[in-house]
Amino acid sequence: MITINLTKAKNIAKDNLRTKRAPVLASLDVAFMRAVESGNTSLQTAIAEQKQELRDITSHTSITGASNVDSLKTAMTTLIEQIKS
Repeated sequence: MITINLTKAKNIAKDNLRTKRAPVLASLDVAFMRAVESGNTSLQTAIAEQKQELRDITSHTSITGASNVDSLKTAMTTLIEQIKS
């Protein structure tokens, strides 16, 4: 019988989320710098909020509170879709 270590599975899930969010954060960095150059403070604030949401995604309760592998998989699917949008 195969036993899955849920703690390790959560860490792997977090690493996968970090990998998925990296290019999105990079593109938001570019957009933020353009907003700085144009003096658009409202856009700077909006982008900063988006970036913070992406940074916080690895501590989302659906990941940290997952009680089994199936709930962790569901959380991963949902959060990856959130990153893409």
